Amino acid sequence: MSEKKKEVLSALELTAEESLYSSISQICDMHTKISCRLISGMATSFQLSEQEVVKAIKKAVNHQSKGEPNPLDKQGVHVVGDQVCEKLKIKKNSSAELAVGCIVGVMIGDVLGAAVEGWPLDLIIKEFPKGIKNFTCCTHMGVRNLGFRYGRYTDDSNSTLAIANSIVDNKGICPQDCALECARWYKHEPKRGCPDTAAALFESLLKGMDYKKSGFLRFPDGSYANGGSMKASPVGVVLRNINPTKSPKVFREYVKGAVMGTHQHPEAIDGAACIAAAVGYAFGTSPELFEPLDMIARCRAVSESEGMIERLKSVEKALKEFDMKDKKESKNLCKADLLTLSKLGGIEFQIRAIQAVPQVLYLAGRFFKHPEATIVNMVMVGGDTDTTASMIGGIMGALHGTGWIPVRWWDNLENDTPYGRDAAARCAVHLSDIKVAENQTLFANPPAQKSSSSILQKLA
Repeated sequence: MSEKKKEVLSALELTAEESLYSSISQICDMHTKISCRLISGMATSFQLSEQEVVKAIKKAVNHQSKGEPNPLDKQGVHVVGDQVCEKLKIKKNSSAELAVGCIVGVMIGDVLGAAVEGWPLDLIIKEFPKGIKNFTCCTHMGVRNLGFRYGRYTDDSNSTLAIANSIVDNKGICPQDCALECARWYKHEPKRGCPDTAAALFESLLKGMDYKKSGFLRFPDGSYANGGSMKASPVGVVLRNINPTKSPKVFREYVKGAVMGTHQHPEAIDGAACIAAAVGYAFGTSPELFEPLDMIARCRAVSESEGMIERLKSVEKALKEFDMKDKKESKNLCKADLLTLSKLGGIEFQIRAIQAVPQVLYLAGRFFKHPEATIVNMVMVGGDTDTTASMIGGIMGALHGTGWIPVRWWDNLENDTPYGRDAAARCAVHLSDIKVAENQTLFANPPAQKSSSSILQKLA
């Protein structure tokens, strides 16, 4: 075993066997079969022989078959909001706690969905018949050559944290700095994986390209993809005092400022504005007062493209027609849900914002009382799972705070890097202090002597 591996395990207070066992037991809980490829991958990841991996698998399976609780498996136990608030020195049900729930919710959805990114619905159901309820040791799309990862977030959370950090640093939305911060975070280690088009864009920004033009670098009309939507949750937090139905153009302009460095297409702006509007609405209400149709109305108000508007009308219609009286307590997807999702964006890789975002909003409206199940259901739909689950995780966190988060997710979420869970949570606390007003002017330039990721570096 390498010295680096020993240092990591020592920091985690785990033996090599416990480290392997923890991941394997969670995989066994979801997979019906352990493939030779998985065994080989785990052996490489943990620097053990395949025989040792098989031995650990058998131990995990035997442990579960006896019905004994796995000492490393905390499934079913939830984080007590008071404990999180005490650690961060914030009040329960405060704006700070909701902001933490939002940002950490994005990260959780991202990690949970990364295991099956690109998978179709039928394959996910076949491999995970009980649902994807645990983080999985897996390779990530875009960086599969870097091997297996566990609890690591992807480029979705990376961009979200970049936007959050920029807003905190500037005490508001600075379009130029939002673009540059995403580019700076793209350079962080470990590599998170992002499309080649995004990588080229970030490199151009770092070389001095005008952020007003960078969004058109690879696509003459701008990218219509969901990359702007995936990083819009922090924007919704700071725009919570602006009602999109009363000031839709103002709201949309702020959102556009945050994502224009990478996304300029009207559909992409629509997607980002919808996610920000949903987060802002969730932030300002409560689970008891949450009205799905009110959320959709706000999203419709800030949308301009025909494709998004028509799909949001379909979401609204589906939520109205669904028999909420009989099924409001349901936590599971049904055939009617899958039919609606198929009509909204297709059960496929939802790369377009007008495919991904309506599906996210529909499931958020359907299952909002059950935040954990909502994220799991979003992943089960398949496609661009890390992105869609990160978006819905942000909405659920903004609505419920932190008290709903299972310990198995909180404890296993990346926290061994300068930009992990705790640093992100503290950044979220600072984010909650910022409220962008309607009459606030967008910053023209970033502050002098801007340092990359300054807030998180101070808080790490």
